[in-house]
Amino acid sequence: MMRKLFFILFILLILTTIKSNAQYFQNLSVGNGLSQPSVMAIGQDTLGRMWFGTREGLNVYDGGKIKYYKGEVDNGKDGKLWIGNSISSIVSENLVDGNKVYFISDFFLYAYDVQTELFCKIDNRGKVTAMTAYKGNILYAQRNNIFLYDLKTHKKSIYKILPESTSVNVIEVDRDNMYVGTTDGIIISPFGALWEEQYLLPGEDIYRIYEDSKHNLWIGTRMNGLYRRVNDRIEKIPLCPNGINGIIDPQIREFVEDDDGNIWFGTFMGLQKYDIKNHTYAAVNIPQYAGGLNHPSIFSLFKDRQGNIWAGSYFGGVNYFNPTRNSVIHYDYQAKDLSSLYYSYIGEMIMDKRGNLWISTDGGGVSCIDRGWRTVEQFTATPLSRHGLPHNNVKSMCYDMDNDMLYIGTHLGGLSRYDIKKKTFYNYSTDYKSPVMPGRIIHHVKKWKNKIVVSSREGVFLLDTRSNRFTHLPDCFGEAMIFDIDKNGTFYTTSGNNITLIPQHYYKLNFLST
Repeated sequence: MMRKLFFILFILLILTTIKSNAQYFQNLSVGNGLSQPSVMAIGQDTLGRMWFGTREGLNVYDGGKIKYYKGEVDNGKDGKLWIGNSISSIVSENLVDGNKVYFISDFFLYAYDVQTELFCKIDNRGKVTAMTAYKGNILYAQRNNIFLYDLKTHKKSIYKILPESTSVNVIEVDRDNMYVGTTDGIIISPFGALWEEQYLLPGEDIYRIYEDSKHNLWIGTRMNGLYRRVNDRIEKIPLCPNGINGIIDPQIREFVEDDDGNIWFGTFMGLQKYDIKNHTYAAVNIPQYAGGLNHPSIFSLFKDRQGNIWAGSYFGGVNYFNPTRNSVIHYDYQAKDLSSLYYSYIGEMIMDKRGNLWISTDGGGVSCIDRGWRTVEQFTATPLSRHGLPHNNVKSMCYDMDNDMLYIGTHLGGLSRYDIKKKTFYNYSTDYKSPVMPGRIIHHVKKWKNKIVVSSREGVFLLDTRSNRFTHLPDCFGEAMIFDIDKNGTFYTTSGNNITLIPQHYYKLNFLST
């Protein structure tokens, strides 16, 4: 008995002393008071409180409880103030004025005073897409202009005018330059220098730029992977599914540097770390057991004053951990385990004529269960395969009962059609050849009479189920992230905070034909 007890204590001693590359995560979610689980921005104020920007409000966490602000808020003697809902960026206190938290909400720039607990709107014109701190002030992008907001005088001035067609995603500054990441590469603008601007990576949609402590520049693109600039030389990091020698996914959303100089970056498929000493990459995916990252799609990262790293996910709330103190073994999600039906984010659900329920997920593909909750089908994307589900991030589905077909709209895989009876896929991004068709990013699909209505980044399309041909609807529909159609053919879609109604006679297409 003593020998057995000694053996157990010996194993425990090994587990507590051996270093592990994996981390132990703690989580804050809607159950803890978070206003919404999609955390797009993170910051910290002068009191040490953490601020989280979600798609439905601004949240502040004091270590015990979460309080959130959204929509119309009480603002002292000034009465009510509308501060919006969808928070896309937060500038933390250690970069600028320690008494205020600056944030972008619904493309407007706001500030929150920590001492007075009041809000103010800095710019009334909207269309603010990016901001950063610069010499104790705020630089922010509005259309093709870069403005400087002076925190002492509270005045705004145009700092830089960019080419008129420029769409700014991110602004980063160092001692010598301002880096502007756009949908068409990077613009490098020197501070107070006579030489001309530089342009890097033309054609790339730049999502994030980050300068580490060694003055290397990390460049994340929206769809095309990761670049690193070292001593004016740019290298592209290879795509590596296991995350050992490169990136696990081409969507790079955010960066942060830990106290040891390692670079952490968030992707669509999980969190990754670049080991600065060994020049190796490591991936953290979804856990099988408690203590792991609870959602793979990472949009925001932040290191607080204690060295903790906070990771905001698309639909899993906030995970936080300390890279230097935690050494708990991490277990990866078993992607090939077909009994693992459920996923962190369940999307649309549709019932077919057999009574089976089809379930879409954000990252876990499509599953089908019968009335007894038994798994009938489960589809996940297979790399390099043209004959299966094209992508695991499923945004929308609709069912064509007449033909017993399931239409699946994915993010990055385009539109797919699954023949339930024949058990075959038809993927429009690879099998359909026409210049008139939606692209690989699908927002919403809906069945209407004998047509499938598909919204994408390229606009809204009608797919005739009989001829299998697309028709592009007029530009007035835009991207139509979410839409519906009533019995009269009126098209309802969201546009910012508004709902747009487009009568059927306006766009002159026969929705009602059978």
